[in-house]
Amino acid sequence: MVKKLIKHELYAYFRSVWPVTIVVLGLTVLSWIMSFAQNSLFYWMLSLIMLVVLIYGVIAMLLGPIAKRFRKTMFSGEGYMTFSIPATPVQLIVAKLVSAMILWIYTLLLFFVFSLLFSLSLRSFDIENSLSQWSTFFNEFFHDVAKDPLLFAEQLVLALVASVSGILFIFTGICVGQLSKSRKSMVTVLFYVVIFFIVLFLQPFLSDLYTWLYQLNQYVSTLLSILFFAAIAAVCFLSTKYIVTHKLNLVA
Repeated sequence: MVKKLIKHELYAYFRSVWPVTIVVLGLTVLSWIMSFAQNSLFYWMLSLIMLVVLIYGVIAMLLGPIAKRFRKTMFSGEGYMTFSIPATPVQLIVAKLVSAMILWIYTLLLFFVFSLLFSLSLRSFDIENSLSQWSTFFNEFFHDVAKDPLLFAEQLVLALVASVSGILFIFTGICVGQLSKSRKSMVTVLFYVVIFFIVLFLQPFLSDLYTWLYQLNQYVSTLLSILFFAAIAAVCFLSTKYIVTHKLNLVA
């Protein structure tokens, strides 16, 4: 059942993402074509616009569909159909989480491709110098991996767990908003804002603590970071499951 749900979610994501992909890709190609124009001022203005569109387009491609899809299928009128499916709340949440992670990877790859195409359109772009820098980067990267594979594995797991916790945090915020009888979107935004300021307040302390632990033992500090984000993911998952199971508030 989870596999079927994931396929359905990915198909829905594709319908939302492909128009943004085409637009950003088209504008990036247009920027490359305009790099041959004689009007330098117009070209640089266009390049700046392309860069802004690239950044916000990728962000919208990731956050927009994830939040919209979760709210629509779980708490709107479509939720009646969702919860008529022979699937448990855990299966529904897991399917949406896995689908969102796949979208996250897809977005990262697109961002890399679009950034590369945008760089090629810049007149100041030096292909030989860029290839040399990339070669140096990959040589150092593989050297570091071979030198300390355990630390690399820990950092890879950390990136994965942090991404999962971030997506589950989005789910939790939407669920908290649905607890309100009115102004659900406002409550969701307020929840995110409150958490943001709490993190902002704790950031100096957490940063100093992490730096101290990293200098003391980088393996332990990375492991503690994994456990920290895993705890956040667990809290968000359980909170989402509880609200979906016991506090469901569908809107027709």
